[in-house]
Amino acid sequence: MNKYYISLPLILMLIHLNVLAEQKDVFSEVEEVYREYVQDFIENDFDGIASHFSVPVKFNSLSKNAKTIEDVKAVYRDMKNNIQEGYSYSTIDSIKIYPSNDLYIADVIYSRFNDKNELLFTGNTLYEFINVDENWKMISLSNKDIPQQKSSGLVSALEHTVRSEKNMARDEFRHPYETLTFFGISPAMKVIELSPGGGWYTEIFASYLEQGNLIAAHHDPNSKSNYRKRSRARFEEKLSSNPIYDSIKLVNLNGSLAEPSSVDAVVTFRNLHNWIGSSVDSIFKNSFTALKSGGILGVVEHRAPSGTSVDSMKKSGYVTENYAIEAAQNAGFVMLGKSEINSNPKDTADHPKGVWTLPPNLRLKDQDREKYLAIGESDRMTLLFVKP
Repeated sequence: MNKYYISLPLILMLIHLNVLAEQKDVFSEVEEVYREYVQDFIENDFDGIASHFSVPVKFNSLSKNAKTIEDVKAVYRDMKNNIQEGYSYSTIDSIKIYPSNDLYIADVIYSRFNDKNELLFTGNTLYEFINVDENWKMISLSNKDIPQQKSSGLVSALEHTVRSEKNMARDEFRHPYETLTFFGISPAMKVIELSPGGGWYTEIFASYLEQGNLIAAHHDPNSKSNYRKRSRARFEEKLSSNPIYDSIKLVNLNGSLAEPSSVDAVVTFRNLHNWIGSSVDSIFKNSFTALKSGGILGVVEHRAPSGTSVDSMKKSGYVTENYAIEAAQNAGFVMLGKSEINSNPKDTADHPKGVWTLPPNLRLKDQDREKYLAIGESDRMTLLFVKP
């Protein structure tokens, strides 16, 4: 055999890996351009704003078309002259970026505030991006209605009597309605919850998902760790406490999770810090295998400042966004979206006992208790990935 011979399957695999690499880059590149655009908008830098567009541009919600860059500037000058009174700055609440034919669409929810940090307006806009000479440019903007009526099924699940009062009290910090809506979880979906702990989200899934649609991947009952064995035993006791949990399938977190390509979503909440190292690789790879093509991975995790070392992440319980994103991408996932639903600007992520200093743990007990109660629960990233 010629030593330069390459099999067709290998060629196809290399093509697939190249496509994945391109998709990984697109999210970060488009997101960076969009964030620069928002900063230019805040600073009234109309030249900067216009630099992010390729003409002609369709402003669909304004029923305007900009044929030249000067037209784009004129649209934004008019927009700023008529913006909400007292406008000072904008925040990006969530952003999803996905391909559509030969372009990419950024689906962005944003908020506008005055200089007193009072909310003036929340909007949802679709921005179409194309690649022009290796640079991402916008060519179209369309406003999108934000649903005013909440999903009755999810609201009912959040109010269900199976939920403990103690757990419901954490809703103000954990935003379960907004989080599951961002992930796109619906009752008909088959979902794996990775490392459900004491079952905080399991209580919600039990009444929200259709019977038989939840798989809980918990610690191995034969683990060498006494903590993990006790945690699994407590969870099993919880599942046996109410018939509503009878249809939940319980599997080991370190196992295969489900049949290949059989589930619609995998979610995990505040667990990555426990998996840093080889565990996160195997868990995410097993999740990737279990998901159907187009299935999603939703991750909520305590957020460390960029540049935090791995050792510090292990000790503090806070994980950098880059670490979480790279771990998912290394397993084959493609970034789809980010949300600030679970952010907390009061959290500096540098506490004596790490994330466990904050509620609900309050590891320092009465020491500076009021200070940490005032901060609330941790600042968290909310990330969304898709299996291509």
